Amino acid sequence: MIFNKNKFSILSPTIVGICNATKDSFSDGGKNYKTSDALKSINQMLSDGAQIIDIGAESTRPGSDPISYKDEIRKLSPILKKLPKDQFLISIDSSKIETQEFALENGAHIINDVFGGSNDLFH
Repeated sequence: MIFNKNKFSILSPTIVGICNATKDSFSDGGKNYKTSDALKSINQMLSDGAQIIDIGAESTRPGSDPISYKDEIRKLSPILKKLPKDQFLISIDSSKIETQEFALENGAHIINDVFGGSNDLFH
């Protein structure tokens, strides 16, 4: 795959940075909940060599409370607006079709749906 003159191949390693912009992230304890902290973390991951940044605004840890797609978009919107465009691939971690559509319309290139698209089939 070619993106902005950069070649990505599934045959060679690609570094993916994960930014969980949630209060109760199982991996970072909520350190990226504030937009400014999320952006700082993303910039550090890019400096460290990440070529893809995956951003999630809803916790998927066992026992977490789901949020509405409106709240998810409200959380993602300021992050997406402040990211540089066409410098790296943006992945959005969401199982909600409304959030996925919003993200693709606002700069995301990849959808990471932990439910494989099946979550919306049951709602």
